[in-house]
Amino acid sequence: MKICQVKLKNIHSLKGEHTIDFTNGPLGEAGLFVITGPTGAGKSTILDVITLALFNRIPRISSSISKKVIEEEGVVLTKNTDDCYAEVEYLVNENLYRSSWSIKKTRNNTLTERLHILTDVTNNNTIISSSISQVPKENEGIIGLNYEQFVQSMILAQGQFSKLLLAKRDERNQLLEDITGTSIYRTIGRAAFLKFKSAENAVSDQKIRMETVLLTTEEIEEIQIQINVKSPILKSQQILKSELEEKKNIKQLIQLNLKKQQDLKVDWDLLLIEKEQFKAVLILLEEHTKYVVFKDQLIKIRQLEKEISDASKELVELTEFDQKLQNEQVDFIHKTGVFISSVITKDSYVSQIENFRVEVQKLVDLEKEKSQQVSAEKRVFQDKITQLNNNGFSLIENDEFQLQVEQELEQIELQSNKLSINSIENIRLNQDQLLRLKIPATSLIGNRKLFNEQQKSIELLSNKVTQQSDLLKENTIDFVKLSNELTDLEPKLEEAILKLNESNKVKSLEAYRIDLKEDCPCPLCGAIDHPYLKNHQEVLIDVLQSQVDLLKKQFEEKKNEKLKVEVNNQNLTRSIETDSLELIQKTNDFKVVELQIDQLCQELNWNKQQSLEEWMVLSDSIDEEIKQLSNLDRKLASQVTLKELILLKSEIDKLTIELSEIQTKRVEKYSGVDINLDTNKLIEKWNSYQTKITITKESLEKNTHHLAVLKQNQESISEKLLSEIKIQGLNKIEELESKILEEGTANQYRERLKALSEKEVALKTNSELVEKELNEALLKNDESITLEELVIQIQSLSDSVEIIKKEIWELNKQLEIDQENRVKQQENQLILDRLNKDLALWSKMNLLIGDAQGKKFSNFVQDLTLKQLIEFGNKRLIAFSDRYLMEVDGESDALKVIDTYMGSTQRAVTSLSGGETFKLSLALAFGLSDLAAKNINIESLFIDEGFGTLDPESLDQAITILEHMQNTSNKSIGIISHVGELKERIGTKIKLNRTSAGYSSIEIEA
Repeated sequence: MKICQVKLKNIHSLKGEHTIDFTNGPLGEAGLFVITGPTGAGKSTILDVITLALFNRIPRISSSISKKVIEEEGVVLTKNTDDCYAEVEYLVNENLYRSSWSIKKTRNNTLTERLHILTDVTNNNTIISSSISQVPKENEGIIGLNYEQFVQSMILAQGQFSKLLLAKRDERNQLLEDITGTSIYRTIGRAAFLKFKSAENAVSDQKIRMETVLLTTEEIEEIQIQINVKSPILKSQQILKSELEEKKNIKQLIQLNLKKQQDLKVDWDLLLIEKEQFKAVLILLEEHTKYVVFKDQLIKIRQLEKEISDASKELVELTEFDQKLQNEQVDFIHKTGVFISSVITKDSYVSQIENFRVEVQKLVDLEKEKSQQVSAEKRVFQDKITQLNNNGFSLIENDEFQLQVEQELEQIELQSNKLSINSIENIRLNQDQLLRLKIPATSLIGNRKLFNEQQKSIELLSNKVTQQSDLLKENTIDFVKLSNELTDLEPKLEEAILKLNESNKVKSLEAYRIDLKEDCPCPLCGAIDHPYLKNHQEVLIDVLQSQVDLLKKQFEEKKNEKLKVEVNNQNLTRSIETDSLELIQKTNDFKVVELQIDQLCQELNWNKQQSLEEWMVLSDSIDEEIKQLSNLDRKLASQVTLKELILLKSEIDKLTIELSEIQTKRVEKYSGVDINLDTNKLIEKWNSYQTKITITKESLEKNTHHLAVLKQNQESISEKLLSEIKIQGLNKIEELESKILEEGTANQYRERLKALSEKEVALKTNSELVEKELNEALLKNDESITLEELVIQIQSLSDSVEIIKKEIWELNKQLEIDQENRVKQQENQLILDRLNKDLALWSKMNLLIGDAQGKKFSNFVQDLTLKQLIEFGNKRLIAFSDRYLMEVDGESDALKVIDTYMGSTQRAVTSLSGGETFKLSLALAFGLSDLAAKNINIESLFIDEGFGTLDPESLDQAITILEHMQNTSNKSIGIISHVGELKERIGTKIKLNRTSAGYSSIEIEA
């Protein structure tokens, strides 16, 4: 499967329409290219477009893409746009297909349903499917990969595999689950354990529920007789109790009404006293009612008096504030004159400040311009030094900098003369010749090491299969033996249980046994001899119970042993089958490696009979020549830059002197930070003073006039009120104030008067009602018995009734519970049988694959996956490095590497350098791609970062490996990276550039 072309519009930060052609133009010719751009520019968006068009999925979102996801997550559709689409053309078995995805907004700014169309381009653009649910499935069928497999096979993220290398077993298996999407096995293992525990608890709970004792027929008849005897007694006592309670109620009513009559008489006396006391208050209330009509005028006079007092105080405060502002303004003018070193007048304040600002700003602008020139030159200078130091130089910016540069130029010339090479073109030509030798040399050495390791692995695996087969035969004999022992134990256990049940039946006849007498016949069997009177049954039952318990224990132990042997046999059988298939595969792989060694020896013209060490010496000599050429390549490319640095240093020194002179002149005039801010603050404060002074003067005039008006109104209202109250007999306003009550007090007096009247009416009505009720009760009263006697008799009857009711209820409840227990007992036995059947099944499943965390089954599956992944990874690693092979160590928690340079000793992966770890990670990533794709021909790969840990030499080797892979497999390989040398080494680039509007554009650079 090969990605041919990608088209998109308004996806993430890529606004507008863009097309990337991987088969034609620069990308088609190069095969190996780099996708580069600043963070957030949209490098990963290209990968999102591919998976979106094919599967309606993107890696950064866990679910399928829908209208809801786009709206809530804010993904896919570029901000402030109305529509978008993603389209991919891909080639499978020489057939070209086009899968396109699109969505847009309606006039109401809501999203329409997405469109998803798959077209067979080769066959006249025939539409295969336009169903949004079917297109992803159709793409899966054509490509041969589902979404997860596609991402694993074609989009390789290095970070996951470096974690995988260094992780412990449990963490590593969790990572494998995440990478391969096989977490289902952990879920299955956990579910099997939970099913087993649930079945076990269900059986235990069911047995507890069945522990119930049932009533005998005699006990049921006895209970029914007791109910029949007690029911009539209960009814007669209830009738008698009702009659006595009626008599008691009449006597209590008489007592209550007599008490009410006494209480009413006391209330009448209190009412008369209260009315006498209220006469004085009544006089005050009448005066208040007469003079309250003048209250509003009185309130107005007092309000005006308060306003006159407040206005007088405010006038004094404003006068003082006006004088304070005048003094502060004079002081402010003086301080400003000191600031600008000039005498300032009040009329020309703003213009003088503005002139000062213009003079200083001219100096500041000139200083800024010169500073920018110095900074720009220094940035260029530093960039060139950094570029040179990255290429192997060691330049330090100091007083001897020019001498350092001249010495470096001399060294370059000496090295060029030594190698007799004076141009980059000649270097590249020699490099290509050596690289054409290095790649097969590395593969040959790696294959030779793999050849040796595979020989050992085949021998170990063959021995393992033989040992497992022998163990399986031994276990089969044990299984037959245990089966026979269980067959022998089962009838013995059944016989012991039968004897125990018979003894329990005999024990239940205890009641009859007590009545047995010597020489008298037994009422059940008629026997004269009664042996149980002499030898009690309890001893026999204990013995039989012990025998049953022992046999049950033996039976369960044998049964569990048999189940364990059976499970072990199944595991051994599976392991033998798996290992046998693996042995066949390893033998085939061994033959392939042997054939590859022959072919590579012929290609290199190396002697096949030479030792591995002799081959490694030849390979190292090639590496050394490549290293020398790479070093000279970087040095020659830097000659022009070194010469430019000398000129730049001179120009920077000149500009720095000019900048210092301008700074001195500006500081003499103004030493602050921001002249505009400082002068604006001065002008704002000046304007503030002017505004405050004007407002204060206006307020003074307004308050003086307002005070005169208030005094005139107060005198006018006072004269009018005094003339009106004199007619009512009052001579002063103060006398009027004393006659008017507070409104709350007046209302309280009115409410009290009303309450006294209502109380008098209520007392009369209640007295009449009490007298009538008392006379009626006296007519019905039974004087032959006292109230105390009635209370005692009723209490006695109540206690008796409750006792009988409780006894009858308990008897009925016994019968009801017994009937329910009989029905439940039958149902529960059926349930228990079914639960025991489930428990047997899930117990076996739990032994095989279950545990609380699901680790047992998951670890089994992930260990197999890792073994396959390591095999695929080692095949890829041969092309990357002839030193290491990866291995799964069954006795250790971590992955190991075989160091062939150190006598094939094992090393921990944590001991590797960053570059070595990267190579192994990259091999694992390609291995997973091979594993996920299986028989699918993958012709397009995208590698997401991971090159930042490499030194220059390892980076060269990594690029060489990728170039070789691209050349030999004809794959299209894209690398997403920020590494500068990688971008320089790989000429073809997909560059994503940020625009000023915050979006990105795509540029193809060859």
